[in-house]
Amino acid sequence: MGKNFKNFVNFSILGFLGYIGYKLFSKVKGAIELDKTLSQYLENLFGEKPISFNVNLELSGTNLDVVFSKKIIDENENIEQIIRDYVRDFYPIFKDEKLKIKISELPEKTD
Repeated sequence: MGKNFKNFVNFSILGFLGYIGYKLFSKVKGAIELDKTLSQYLENLFGEKPISFNVNLELSGTNLDVVFSKKIIDENENIEQIIRDYVRDFYPIFKDEKLKIKISELPEKTD
């Protein structure tokens, strides 16, 4: 009886570690794909590629930092909602409540 229980505990631990590893792998894979596809999607939508785009995975959630020119930000007030909808539709691994999106504009150069 003791040997069967020990085998069950070992199998449970390995199963749990495998599940955590799979979830971590799918988050990293999703972040890599999001990094490749979202900037292309935004370029097709707005006609201008984001100047800078970063995806940061953290334990507390996912951060997206997008930098556009002032012209694009002025013309489109709902950029954050567009990005949030895209991620919700194509990358459901990133939970909507743990997704932080920061939209900023390119700072102007001063002489």
